[in-house]
Amino acid sequence: MANATLIDQRRIDRAGWLGAVGIAVTLAASWWWLLFLPLGDSHDGRINGRFGIHVANFLDLGAAESGFGSSLAPLAEGSYAHHPPLINAIQVTFGWVFGQGEWQLHLVGWLAGIATVLLIVGVMRLMGMAWPACLVAVALTAATPMFWIYARLGLGMAPGLFLVLAVLRFRRDPASNAGPMVLAAVVIAVGSSWPNALLAAVLALWQFRTQRRAALQMALAGTLTGLAVFAWILQATTVAELAGHTQARLTAPADLAGYVTQYKFFYTTLFPSWYLWLMVPALFAGVADRRTRPVVLILTSIVVAWTVALPEAAFVHDFWTYPLLGPVIIGIAVLVHWASFGPWWRQIAMPSVLMVLAVVTFVQLQRGPLPDAYFVQPSEAGRLLSDIGPAPGQQIAYVAGPIALPRWMTYYWGLDVQNLTAATLDSVDPSYLVLIRTDRPPTWAPTPDVNEAVGTSGRYALFEVGTLDVDASR
Repeated sequence: MANATLIDQRRIDRAGWLGAVGIAVTLAASWWWLLFLPLGDSHDGRINGRFGIHVANFLDLGAAESGFGSSLAPLAEGSYAHHPPLINAIQVTFGWVFGQGEWQLHLVGWLAGIATVLLIVGVMRLMGMAWPACLVAVALTAATPMFWIYARLGLGMAPGLFLVLAVLRFRRDPASNAGPMVLAAVVIAVGSSWPNALLAAVLALWQFRTQRRAALQMALAGTLTGLAVFAWILQATTVAELAGHTQARLTAPADLAGYVTQYKFFYTTLFPSWYLWLMVPALFAGVADRRTRPVVLILTSIVVAWTVALPEAAFVHDFWTYPLLGPVIIGIAVLVHWASFGPWWRQIAMPSVLMVLAVVTFVQLQRGPLPDAYFVQPSEAGRLLSDIGPAPGQQIAYVAGPIALPRWMTYYWGLDVQNLTAATLDSVDPSYLVLIRTDRPPTWAPTPDVNEAVGTSGRYALFEVGTLDVDASR
């Protein structure tokens, strides 16, 4: 009888993992075309453009001369070392193995997004959540714009979830071979991002209550990795520069109402209304359930501390609260479990209805305006720059108007980038090219005539500087 029960559970687990893989494969297929888009005027383009410069400098100049993957030359910034370098190392490795290009830079995030689905399912299973609740919670979240757009940007939640998975597995069976897995996960987490480094510290404290030796080993691994991270940072930048960057991140926007408005825009754009109504109850449910309480509290506190402590960056980056989806997914699974409790028909009906909701929402997302707004339209800037190079002898690339931090321009043209203003217009060679958004031209110039452009792609156009004039009425 016991053997029959074990066999049945294995069959259920196989079916459950098949469902999880199905969700991951569906996402992977929906993201496939994004691998091949040019880098452009978006968070995706700016971040991957920076990595593209790091990779090119490392492979061209060597490890030491490229600041071990931190150099941004020829940008005037010199280097960028404000975050732990694991993803820099991964991007350099991919560039060395697969060559340099857009899909190679996007590949890291594509794989991390797939891993995120499988890791969060593994975490919930180790906490004792039933398969239907796990799959429904993941599917509902994967259908939201926040997850679909940002789960495949950088490493995302994957390193943190891997660490949580390793710790839960070790806590379940300390005699297992999960100990080395925990230490490896600590190294990966601390090397990947500051929030994951904080997560490693909090999880070590949690471990200390019951497994002191394991907690001390985690602390040692995290400390050594942290020292290596700071050594990498300080070889690329100065303490003063790092302190200035940190101070800027710690500075809260002066307009509190504007901050609230900004976050309202983020959330109403990146989540369906029904999901917004689920988020708070889901977090409360995750805390209420004894199985999930510690993990939900830890993950939620990390996200809240990160966004509240660094309000300037959270105000600018709509994806900074993306990791909140980790504890929300767990809480939704608890809600689904509660809602499905009872007769057999409810155990089938409730997950089935919610899975239909997830499918309908996902299809609407794919057919809606957001993929075009977040990816296609911004990528036209990179497409234009890859088709048309700088003017002969051009030493600096120029943008005019509200085009933010175009490191992707350096990726394509290999030049430092500066913002062209009314004050600097007369000092620039009139034959040099400047990139402008035709729907949002610079406020100091008349709306440029697209017919005078050297080239256009979507809403982006390249003009010779000499064709621009200062609008005296402004």
